[in-house]
Amino acid sequence: MSDVKIREIGVIADLVGGCGVARWCPALQPDGDVTPCVYMPKTVIGSLRHERLGDIRERSELLQSMRERDNLWGRCAVCGYKMLCGGCRARAQSCFDDLTAPDIGCVHNKAYIGSARHGAALDPPRVGAGSGERRSGT
Repeated sequence: MSDVKIREIGVIADLVGGCGVARWCPALQPDGDVTPCVYMPKTVIGSLRHERLGDIRERSELLQSMRERDNLWGRCAVCGYKMLCGGCRARAQSCFDDLTAPDIGCVHNKAYIGSARHGAALDPPRVGAGSGERRSGT
């Protein structure tokens, strides 16, 4: 894929692709707290009682790291759809305690499902971002 096409896809993905967490629709809690996603209700990144939503979105280091797709590992790192999808970061966090981990809800990540479901999620096999090479540790 050409660099121009990748940039064009990136622009579209930022607007409509994949999970909207971190890009444009963080979750708003009844008490005014802002969380990255409805599936991360305990991860408060700000409060509408104290600042504007746009300011919270721009200053949150967590949201900034969730927007970055070059730091993903596993199949997500090398997936041709990562700019359109990026996987569910909440599911990655829940299953592997790592926002950059593979999304086990994706059919391309079947190899990781067993380890996540059987309690071995904190030490899954890792594939380096973009290169497909294995790396050890978490």
